[in-house]
Amino acid sequence: TEAIFGQVWVEGLTENPGCSSRIYAQLGWGPAGSDPRTSQWSWLDASCNGGATGDNDEHMATITASTPGSYGYVYRVRMGRGWTYCDLDGSQGRSEFDPGQAGALTVNSW
Repeated sequence: TEAIFGQVWVEGLTENPGCSSRIYAQLGWGPAGSDPRTSQWSWLDASCNGGATGDNDEHMATITASTPGSYGYVYRVRMGRGWTYCDLDGSQGRSEFDPGQAGALTVNSW
């Protein structure tokens, strides 16, 4: 894919230039409509793209999915223990994540 960007804001951590070393971000993809918290998804580390928008840190990664099909993709971030899964509507917290708000990716056969 082209680069997929994810932004995160944490008071006291993301206001400075660059990305906070305390925030770890990954981009994942899996079967469309499935829940990345309970399903088998593929994950890869995202790299810092700087504090590109206001006080947000921005991360980026690309997906290499070679099997044709429909997929969802999301970012997850961690500061210490536990992941916070992020969806397209910007909701906060694990309990507010909605798999229906994941990004959509379609891989066509050659």
